[in-house]
Amino acid sequence: MIHWYKFSRISLSLFKETIISFFRLRNIQGRPIISVFGSARIAQDHIYCQQAKKFCELLSENGLSIMTGGGGGVMAAMNEGAQRGKRGLSIGLNIQLPFEQKPNAFLDHFITFRFFLVRKLMFVYFAQGFVAFPGGIGTLDEIFEVLTLIQTRKIKNFPVVLMGAEFWSPLLDFLRIRLLNESMITQEEWGNFYCTDDHQMALKYIQEKMKGLT
Repeated sequence: MIHWYKFSRISLSLFKETIISFFRLRNIQGRPIISVFGSARIAQDHIYCQQAKKFCELLSENGLSIMTGGGGGVMAAMNEGAQRGKRGLSIGLNIQLPFEQKPNAFLDHFITFRFFLVRKLMFVYFAQGFVAFPGGIGTLDEIFEVLTLIQTRKIKNFPVVLMGAEFWSPLLDFLRIRLLNESMITQEEWGNFYCTDDHQMALKYIQEKMKGLT
């Protein structure tokens, strides 16, 4: 049985948050933006954070703005790198949680969301590319949603980069051995992402793929 009052209240809340989010992010539309995902649970001196900071600084130096989940861990490192690069904005899409998530100190613009659904819509709508550093369930959810949207042609074949070859290697083995070899994905879909440790090669891949979409 549908509880219409509850259904209407949730629907209106979703609609309101979506409209407000588009309005508050209107000034970043038209900028080249890369949505970058990664763990909130690791310390800033961890190698993953150090690499994320350097890479996002490189992206920003090349005029690309960085959009993250706005929290701590790798996300804070990404935003700090974006601010250091100085030519791109550092944007955070924070989420209300009973634990963990607070906006980090390196954000030029940020919004705090109630609904993951709306937050994920903004990650995709405003971005022209996607990068995943090592992370947990949330990072996997975000990057696989992007790959699903590309696979089903709901969005363009934007560049998708997995940074950290050793970390991603077991997952890529599973995708290749089980999904690709058993024809659950095609060879073309296998090519919808690029995994590397090389910052310059990742930047080149993103830039070339973005040019091909204009």
